[in-house]
Amino acid sequence: MTKRNWTITLDGELHHIDIDHALWFGPCRIRVDGKIVAGGTGQRATDLGYGFAIGSHRCVAHAASTGWAWTYILAVDGNLFPADGEHTGRRVFAAQMKIVSDWHALARLLGLKYHAVSTLRPSGQHRLVGAIAGYPVSISLGAVERGILESIEITIRTAPVPDGRHFYEQLAGTPNYTVLIGGKSFRMIGAAETIITVNSQLHLLGENPIVVADSIRAYLTWIGARVRPPHQGVCQQDLGAGTHAAPARLILMNDWLRVLCDNCIHDEPARRKGT
Repeated sequence: MTKRNWTITLDGELHHIDIDHALWFGPCRIRVDGKIVAGGTGQRATDLGYGFAIGSHRCVAHAASTGWAWTYILAVDGNLFPADGEHTGRRVFAAQMKIVSDWHALARLLGLKYHAVSTLRPSGQHRLVGAIAGYPVSISLGAVERGILESIEITIRTAPVPDGRHFYEQLAGTPNYTVLIGGKSFRMIGAAETIITVNSQLHLLGENPIVVADSIRAYLTWIGARVRPPHQGVCQQDLGAGTHAAPARLILMNDWLRVLCDNCIHDEPARRKGT
């Protein structure tokens, strides 16, 4: 069992945060002032971020492994704190600190929420969720490319388009499409009428988060000239009938970005999980 702790002052009050971590197959528990606030069990307890709140402050406890060394980093409102006793001089720690710092910096620059997702999938390690210029947006880790996991995948929800496949063909056929974001190439995946998912070869690792944020905004501006954002506060299941409860809210459900009213969220089958 690995134990790490942090002592921080928020709003004039001292708080003690502890993480107890049984590596690989055991439980992981995060406590604030002695009370369990987050954690996982089994393999889900490894290489992930665990979100919780202290008053109005958003916190994420990061536990990550390179296969032979572990690092423990606490983010409070995007500000990072190494755990007490962490070997901050190690190269592996410096690399992990930069990765975590870049993701939280990108969240601040774009006005998105850092969303800790406890899954074993690579996309579960980092995810940003929110809205930019009225478009619900999710940004997460993309596919593995050349052994690097830090490419990003951008999912954008737009207003419905009559012919989704033809619309995507038009986007992909635009002459400047492949040079929009940081001069890197993009490919479009998915065929839903109201979801655009782009697996980007732009990597956070080695890129300045300011450049990445500016590129994402430029891409959304380009998309915005071709398709409207969804109606704000309107449930996507409404279909224009105006019979659904308001307001609707942006959620992740089974890793999909959705805008639903409370009734539709509660009516989803039990196997679905909204966060």
